[in-house]
Amino acid sequence: MEDILYFLGVEDLDSLHESKKKLSKLNEDDHFIVHNVIDKWEDEQAIANILLYPDIIDESYRWQTIEKGLESYSNPYYILAAIYGLQNLKSVPNSYQEKYFSRILRFCETKTDTLAVCASVTATFLATEENSYLLAEIYPVFNDNVNHNFVNHFVQKYDIAQIKAFAKKAGLPWGTKRLFIKECTKAKRNSTPLVKAKIPNLKDA
Repeated sequence: MEDILYFLGVEDLDSLHESKKKLSKLNEDDHFIVHNVIDKWEDEQAIANILLYPDIIDESYRWQTIEKGLESYSNPYYILAAIYGLQNLKSVPNSYQEKYFSRILRFCETKTDTLAVCASVTATFLATEENSYLLAEIYPVFNDNVNHNFVNHFVQKYDIAQIKAFAKKAGLPWGTKRLFIKECTKAKRNSTPLVKAKIPNLKDA
C-alpha cells in the first residue's frame, strides 16, 4: 500500500518512472485506492500519474478512465497525460482503439507543440491499415515534427504503392499528394526515428 500511495503523490516524472518500475503487482487494497482516486476525480497529481501509467488501473476501470482523461477539456494536462499513457500500454481493445484514435487525431492539428507531437506518436501507435489514411488526410499539419511522425509511420509499415493508395483514399489535392509521396519516398531512403515529446511535470505545465 505504501508503494502505490508514494506513486500517486510523486511530482517529478523521472521519479515517477522509477517508482512505477518498483511497483509490484497491485493487490485488492491497492486497486481500491486507485479506484477511489478515479471516482472522486479531485487529486490532480494522483489522477495525472494514473493517466500517465494506465496499466496500474484494473481493466474494469481502465478504458473509461482513459476516455474521461481525453475529454477533460477543463484540465489540458489530463488530456496530455491520457494521450501519453496510451503509449505505455501493450495493446488497446478494438472497441476502444478506433474511438481513441479519432479523438487523438484532432490533437495532432493543434498549435500546442508538446500536445501535437505526443498525439502524433500515440495516433501512429493506434493506427491500423483500415484507418491510416486518416493520417494522410490531415497532412500536412502546423507542426513539422508531427508531419515527420506521420511519414515515419507510413514508410515503416507500407511500401510506396500502398502509400500512394492511402494518399488517394485520403482525397489529397494534387500538390499535397505529390508532397506527401515525395517525403515518404525520401524517408524510405533515409529513415529516422519518431520524434517524441518531452512531457512536463504537472507543476511546470
